[in-house]
Order: sequence, then structure tokens, then C-alpha cells
Amino acid sequence: MKTRTLFLSFVIITYSFISYSQSPEIGSTLPFYKNQVGIQINPCLNKNEIFSDLVFGLRYGYNISKPVILGIEISESIPAFGRITGAYSQYNDFKIGMFARYAFFSEKRVQAFIEGSPFYSHRYFKGLETLSGNVPKDILGLYIAPGVSIFTKNRKFSMDLYYQIYIHPTSFYYYNRNVISYKLNFHF
Repeated sequence: MKTRTLFLSFVIITYSFISYSQSPEIGSTLPFYKNQVGIQINPCLNKNEIFSDLVFGLRYGYNISKPVILGIEISESIPAFGRITGAYSQYNDFKIGMFARYAFFSEKRVQAFIEGSPFYSHRYFKGLETLSGNVPKDILGLYIAPGVSIFTKNRKFSMDLYYQIYIHPTSFYYYNRNVISYKLNFHF
């Protein structure tokens, strides 16, 4: 609950700072960049809202039209504090996938969007001394993410704030949490 409140507060404050310049100046045209590179470095919270994982991600997107972007992304999730408690002491989660995004109000500096991404995930668990063995896990998954993009005035940089909803038809227990995330993007 605290996470959602914090996220909504951030969106409202950010929107109020940039809402004055939503429409272009008379006689000016907005640049349309075909490529984007995004980077993600953000924490994940567990069910108790304790900082547990750190996610690193990189993505490349190509605008096939103003509202539609297609691309590829890779990410890795690691424990934030090295060792975790429980049956397994360390793990590593690597994901690679494609994404498609549709942006609403593509002429504005604040754009709502919906994004979908099928991905392949490889998770590796390393056992403790008392529970020997290493357990690799491979899975195909999908996430859908509604969100908001906030652009700079020259449209070279943007920040995406979104809520990832994970869908796994074969093993629902694998990703049983949905996360709030962000990415910083460079457009060229």
C-alpha cells in the first residue's frame, strides 16, 4: 500500500511540474526520433515492503509509427544484500524478451501507454551447506504494463513509470508479484 501511494504521489507531483508545456508552440514542429535506448536500475520490494532485489535492465526500441514502438530488452535481478535467508542463499534471474508498446496522446510530453512483453527467464538458485545442490529454472513468461512516459521539452530524454503485471500460464507460482518500475530513455 505504501508503494502505491508513493508512486501515485510521484506521478501527480511530476505531472504538475510539466503540465504547463503540454502543447507545442505555434509554428513549431516536434522532432520524431525513430530509436530509443533505455536503462533501468531500480529496487523491488517483497510482500513485506522490504527492499529485497535490485533490477538492472537495458532495452532498445524502434518507433515504427508515432504511437507504436517495438524492441528488445534484457534484465537481471540479484539480491540486494548478497545473501538471502531461506532454503537457498543466492540466486540470479536473467530475462530476455521482445516488447511492443502503444502510446496514447503521442504528441504530448506526458503520454499514457500500454506495453506487452513475452520473455524467456533463466533463474539460478545456489544452495546452502545444509541444503546442497544448485537449481536452475527456465521459463517463458509475459508481462503487461500500463504506464506513463514523461518527455523533456526537446524529446531527447524520457522517463517511463509503469506497473508490470506478470502472467505465467504454465507456472503461476514463479512470478507471483507485480512490480512498479521505471526506465530512463534516450531518443535519437
